[in-house]
Amino acid sequence: MALSLEQRFWAKVNKDGPTQPHMDTPCWEWTGAKSGGRYGVIWYEGRNVLAHRMSHQLATGERPEMVCHHCDNKACVNPAHLYSGNADTNGADASARSPLPTGEANNKSKLTEMDIKEIRLRYEQGETQTTLGLDYGVSHQAVGQIVHRQTWRHVA
Repeated sequence: MALSLEQRFWAKVNKDGPTQPHMDTPCWEWTGAKSGGRYGVIWYEGRNVLAHRMSHQLATGERPEMVCHHCDNKACVNPAHLYSGNADTNGADASARSPLPTGEANNKSKLTEMDIKEIRLRYEQGETQTTLGLDYGVSHQAVGQIVHRQTWRHVA
């Protein structure tokens, strides 16, 4: 006799997972197949479905645009750690716990705060975004975002 979806699903869950510092209950970690080594997946209706989405669907009956994790553990399928959301709510929730580094604190930044001040000054003095971009090794679009204060807003 074939197992039901619920039986197949819960057979691949370890309910003794870690408890995240900002959570009161442990994560229930997916032990089955993973997509990209991160999110769990289960075969359903002829395709792989993300395990945390399936957990939310089994618990609530909903199929929302996005299922997000309060616990930030991509392997977690604990319904108490999941919520219906979208890209904006997901980003806001994650940023509230650990804001992304900005400016020089971001290890991918090519520029320093001193560079930003110099770029803005040189632009005010009439240099083009293209020339500044070439001098600092960034695109003219990046220079445009700097001089119009769309990025690096924290630099006076």
